[in-house]
Amino acid sequence: MATSASTAKATANGHSEVRGETIEDQVGQLRDDIQALAQTIGAMASGQVDLMQAKAGETKREAEAASEQALDAIRAHYKNAEATVSDQVRDKPLQALGIAAGIGFLFALLAKR
Repeated sequence: MATSASTAKATANGHSEVRGETIEDQVGQLRDDIQALAQTIGAMASGQVDLMQAKAGETKREAEAASEQALDAIRAHYKNAEATVSDQVRDKPLQALGIAAGIGFLFALLAKR
């Protein structure tokens, strides 16, 4: 911000004499300085908004990648469980039939209540 001070000189008759810029010039300079400051603050705020948007986009991508990895892990786990159950049914079909019948009987009892 530009500062310029006018100096006052007392004359012999008691009146002040203003030298340098007039008050209107100083007010105009002050107005220009305030406008430049407002533009600078606006540019800084715009830069911060851009930075925050970039960070939000990065966080979103990281969350998407993490959820995709978790979903892949769950799919692999259930695929493995399915394969294990299929192998058990092939190896021991009567035991699998008995377990299925028992589970069906329990569901039937619960459904009656």
